[in-house]
Order: sequence, then structure tokens, then C-alpha cells
Amino acid sequence: MTTKTATIKIRCRNCGKVLQTSLSNAGKRAECPRCKKPFLVPQATVTENRQKERAVVEENRLAPIVPERLTRKEGRPFCRVVYTEADPVLFVMSRPDAVPMLDISEGGLGVMIRADQITPDIVQGSILLFEIDFPILAKPIFARVTVRWIERAENQQFCHLGVEFHQAGQELQAVVQKLLEYVLSRPEHWKVD
Repeated sequence: MTTKTATIKIRCRNCGKVLQTSLSNAGKRAECPRCKKPFLVPQATVTENRQKERAVVEENRLAPIVPERLTRKEGRPFCRVVYTEADPVLFVMSRPDAVPMLDISEGGLGVMIRADQITPDIVQGSILLFEIDFPILAKPIFARVTVRWIERAENQQFCHLGVEFHQAGQELQAVVQKLLEYVLSRPEHWKVD
């Protein structure tokens, strides 16, 4: 089992690119790989009680303000969807409590789940409750989704599940826009002197 190296993430003040380096480089000089502007690697900040899972993004520009209504669960979620950069198959095998997100759009999500989680009543058109967690969320959000398609993976142990947000209001759409921004701004590693 490998241990994950602690990292610092920062947004370049010059070009806006999100960058990432090892925590051991805090205080050293670095250069943005996109715009070549030099800067000092900052000390990591701690986001209360979520340090291990939460991203440190300078000025927290991407963190959405989430209406309390979206963080209340009404019923038992079908699954907890987690944004992760880990291999989806390994994630599913090692985390029975969560499923990895494969993709996200303004309209919905794609996830990978174990085949045994698909019961006979889960078919195209089924409405499910998802718990959705991202590093930039202070707490997970809950959203009703409609199953669009179910596709069994090649090895038959896993399924890909495509869902759309069910009657997504403006509040949910605003949060999803921020989550999309986060995914599209994933960090590059930069070189440190």
C-alpha cells in the first residue's frame, strides 16, 4: 500500500493556472509552467476538519457557496459519489462506501459502481438520491438523479451508470458550474528550485 504525498495547490496570480507540488517545497522559489512567472511556494493552509480530503486553492476562488437545502439529505442515498484522481477500478475495489465519478456535465454524472449494486428495480428512468462529494465542497451535497443508461464493463464486475440531475434548480446548477470549473482546472506539477 502506497502513502499519498501531502501536496500544496495554488493558483498562479499571473495566468490563473492551478499548480501543485509537494508540501516539502513550501517556502521555495518556483516558476509557473504556463506563463513562466516566478513565485514563492506558500505554506499549506488547513481547511477545518477536512484537511486530508480537501484541496488547498489560493483565495479559494473555486469553492462554491452551497445553499443549506442542497446539503440536507431526504432519504437514504443510493451511493456516495466521490471526485477522485485514483484509478476507478482500484477505487471501487477498495472503497465499498463510495463510488468514483467518471465524468460530470451541466446535466449529470457518470459513475462506476459494482455490478451487485444494480438491483432489478434500477432501470433507465429510475430516480435515485446521490450524495456528491468534491474536495472544494465544505460538505457533501445531495441531489436527485434520473438514470439515463447502465452499461456493464468488460470484466462484468463493474457497471458504468449515467444519470442526469432530476429537476435541477438554479441553486444546484450554480454549484455544478463550480464543480465543472474545478475539474477543468486540475493542477499541473511545477518545477521547484
